[in-house]
Amino acid sequence: MQKDRIIKPKWDYYCKNSGAILVFTDTNQQVFYFSYQTLVAFRVGEQLVCHENVWSSTTGKHLNRIEPDKSKRVNKETFDKLFTELVE
Repeated sequence: MQKDRIIKPKWDYYCKNSGAILVFTDTNQQVFYFSYQTLVAFRVGEQLVCHENVWSSTTGKHLNRIEPDKSKRVNKETFDKLFTELVE
């Protein structure tokens, strides 16, 4: 599955003054977290992969809600590698 093929997420959470976190669960029960239209985290089974914040403070708030422990967040290279290994 390619990241650009994950479409039509449902509204799962809305934070006043900080935009929306969109959550999409596919038929394999994989969970994808979006900040606006950007994939920022995903869960495959029990493994959560969360991108470090390289965006705005609003996306940072979303990431804090998804994964409060910043030491567990990964950079883009690791995020993309894990996405390819675990999802595709």
